[in-house]
Amino acid sequence: MDSFIDGWMRAIRWLLLVLSLSLGCQSSPPPALPSAYVPDLRTTAFQSQRAWADLVRLTEIGPRVIGSQGN
Repeated sequence: MDSFIDGWMRAIRWLLLVLSLSLGCQSSPPPALPSAYVPDLRTTAFQSQRAWADLVRLTEIGPRVIGSQGN
């Protein structure tokens, strides 16, 4: 049984080697992304700033809520 598994593993390794070599020979650059996929940095910065403010507010409110439930 071990020789059967070793044979399959050897075949898979050989296939991966051939595949990686054949892909490595392609010298064409990857296609450029269309401009629609470029994020608007102002929107991204605003969203991250808002998310950070929400996180800070939750960490400030959280202990008070937990403390009031314990009383």
